[in-house]
Amino acid sequence: MEGDQEGDTVPSPRGLGRYRWLLCPTLSVIALFRLAIDPDAAIFSLVPLLWSPPSAETGAVHVVPPHPSSLHQAFRLGQLATQCSKWLRTCPSGTLKEAEEVVGSGRTVSSEELLGVEELVRELDAKRSIVNRLFGLLNFVNIVMFFSIIGILATVGPAVCAIFGPFFREYVLSLIQAVSLRLLRLLTPPFYFLTVTLPSLLHRYCLLEASGYALAFVLVATASAYPKEQANMGCMVAVAGGLVHVPLLMYSASLHGNRFTGHTEDRLLMCLVHLMAALALAPIAYAFQSSLAGSLAVICAYQALGFTAFATWCGYAVGFTSEDALIRCAISSKLLLLFFSALVVTRRTDTRIVAPFAFGVQMMGSVVYFLALLITSSRWHNYNNSKRYWTTNVMMGASIALYALLGNVWSAPALSNTAVTFLVLWLTKIQCEVVKHVVVSVFFCCCVSAWVCHHLSTHPSFLLTLIEPSGLFT
Repeated sequence: MEGDQEGDTVPSPRGLGRYRWLLCPTLSVIALFRLAIDPDAAIFSLVPLLWSPPSAETGAVHVVPPHPSSLHQAFRLGQLATQCSKWLRTCPSGTLKEAEEVVGSGRTVSSEELLGVEELVRELDAKRSIVNRLFGLLNFVNIVMFFSIIGILATVGPAVCAIFGPFFREYVLSLIQAVSLRLLRLLTPPFYFLTVTLPSLLHRYCLLEASGYALAFVLVATASAYPKEQANMGCMVAVAGGLVHVPLLMYSASLHGNRFTGHTEDRLLMCLVHLMAALALAPIAYAFQSSLAGSLAVICAYQALGFTAFATWCGYAVGFTSEDALIRCAISSKLLLLFFSALVVTRRTDTRIVAPFAFGVQMMGSVVYFLALLITSSRWHNYNNSKRYWTTNVMMGASIALYALLGNVWSAPALSNTAVTFLVLWLTKIQCEVVKHVVVSVFFCCCVSAWVCHHLSTHPSFLLTLIEPSGLFT
């Protein structure tokens, strides 16, 4: 018995064999990048779709009246509406054709819709139009869709066991007991083969693993077949295909003998899992111009570097797995923010390759960078080194001033507001280090807290621009 149990265990691979589980994920990432670069390639026409994509006529742009999406479009539609009003509410076909080109929604524009643009723009400006309400509802639907995807991935295994477990115990076993011994002998071998032997063989020879990655790729390919009028939901389907890679990566690593024990030697394994997840989400963000997929890719990349956040029974823990991880994240964030700052100054953040990741870089890059500086500038971190203490605090103050200036001058509010937020935390930290008396520290902390609450209550736009979700789920 002991020998059989030892033979059933899969020994942990050594050397390069420890990374053989990366074969299927690497092929999947290469296929996703190929799909993002050239979705019209002939080879992708052979990929079967999971379902038929919805038609373009059912998109939101065909339901709401034609509306401008920029100030330039509003100006041009106003000009065309003025020209149309001179024809006694009957617009020339050329004017209507030009209005269709300005809106760019792929639908026809009637004379009544063009003449009603002024009232529609007034309602849009006041955020009371039917367009605002519809797209607000669609934004809410997409948020629910995103968290539904997370819930499906987290509960699919337990749900299958809970649903089919009692069925097999109560009905299948009772049926087997009810039939005759002769019939039981006829049915048991194929039943056992289909329920036990076949899944075991598929698992052992990595066919389940390959099928999982193929299904994830087909899901993304199905999303890429959605028309541009249905791009929002197509993006959510593609993000689902990208997120499926996370449990698949864990399964691949476990299948080939790796163990997630949480020890130091497994940190590289988790780093590779998060890195491959980021590489799987990056082409999806580029292909669909999705800020959601881009933000998730940036978050996975930071987790690969060592940033971590999790919930405990008494609160939330946000930080780094080690001091080396703190240094890696700080240096990476600094380089990333410098590169992004150069793009902001040169006004190149709207390019196709940068736009999907802009929100994630502003959010995660600034938060991780300032958090690392806040930790390294504390007195307990530099207890026996006063020179390093003053150096890190000067760097913290200079960084806050730089990114506050950059955000206010070049219209990057997420950077400036994050800098102001960490300015308050930094001043509170300094006050706790300088003032030794507990009562005085509590007094100053309460004063700062009251001022912050008053400022946030009277300036809600600060919170909105700090983590502004507009465009993230739509």
